Amino acid sequence: MAAEAAEEARQLRSCEDCGLPEAAGLCPACASRRRVDGLVRDADAVYAAYRRRHNRRTKEAAEQAADAAGLRTAEALLGRLLDQLDAARRRASAA
Repeated sequence: MAAEAAEEARQLRSCEDCGLPEAAGLCPACASRRRVDGLVRDADAVYAAYRRRHNRRTKEAAEQAADAAGLRTAEALLGRLLDQLDAARRRASAA
């Protein structure tokens, strides 16, 4: 009997969000809105984690590409310098 009275009192409570009477504390519309809000928060958290991971990988890839480009530039410069050195040696030996 006490359990029945407690259940009846719960059923008579207004909705905590919108105040709809006899909503057992939360009406179906507000309960759905809360579930959707929770799902949106979860999706935002997942997206934020994905962006952090993606940005970290993108930054690492950009750094690796820059390192590779720097290495290619240095190799090309070294090749040109060696060519110039060989040409200078040939000119010196011909003179």
